[in-house]
Order: sequence, then structure tokens, then C-alpha cells
Amino acid sequence: MPSAIKSNPSLVIAGCCSFVGALMHLVCIAGGADWYRWMGAGERIARQVEAGELMPVVLTLLISAFLCGWGLLAFSGAGLIRRLPLPLPLLVPGLWVITAVYLLRGVAGFVLPVLVDHPMVQQNSLAFWWTSSLVCCVFGGFYWHGTRQLQRLDPKLT
Repeated sequence: MPSAIKSNPSLVIAGCCSFVGALMHLVCIAGGADWYRWMGAGERIARQVEAGELMPVVLTLLISAFLCGWGLLAFSGAGLIRRLPLPLPLLVPGLWVITAVYLLRGVAGFVLPVLVDHPMVQQNSLAFWWTSSLVCCVFGGFYWHGTRQLQRLDPKLT
């Protein structure tokens, strides 16, 4: 077993989570409008896909690229791959930003559908919001634990 997995399994799992998220977004492109609907993108986006518009595909590719970048950053922090060519002090803050994005999205998804009566929010079911929010909170939890562990193991990164 590589030492990175032993020394920081949370960041390895976090990176895998981000890559799975990226793959799920790419599957939507391949699956078409029905997959966008099933994954919770909303009816407006699904109709744009059906109409052959490029915006949903470009947006989905952009999200996938971000998630892949986040996965690489987690793997880099775990030592599973070489350090990414970032200035040294940016690794840990970058991981904390990713952690915050996942956790904020997770918490917001539990609160927004209950408090906000906007069509962009209400077009998705509570089951979608709460399931996707739980997933984001779990992903964020792995990033949080792994980043905290990285700071303890390598204080010069903070």
C-alpha cells in the first residue's frame, strides 16, 4: 500500500470523491437530457440539452474540470502524486477553499429548499436536495479531515 494512503487516507478518499463527481457530470453529457434530469440539473437545463444548445455541455465540462483539479490537489496533498506546481503556501489554503465549497453547498442544500421559494430551487425535489447535500457534506468532511491531518504532518505548508 502506498505510504500516502497510509499517511493521509482522508485526502486520498477526498480526491477519489471529486473524481467520481467529475465522472458523474461527464456521464450526464453522454446520457443526454434524461440524465441531466435524473442528476437534478433541472428542467430548464434538460430542455436546453434537448434543443442541442452548447451551454449545458460547456458548463458541465467546466464543473468536471474543476472537480478533477480538486481531486488532483487532494492527491497532491496526500503525496499520492507529485506536488502540483503551485507556490508552496497555496496547497493547504486551496484545500481549505475546496472544503468550504463542499461544506457550504452541503449545508445550503438542506436549508434553501425549505426557506427559498424560487423556481431555480423548487424545480428539484427535497430528496434531490438532501441526498446531494449529504454527499457534499461527506466529501467536505473528507477534505476537512485530510487537510487538518496534512497541516499536522507538515506544518511548513500552513
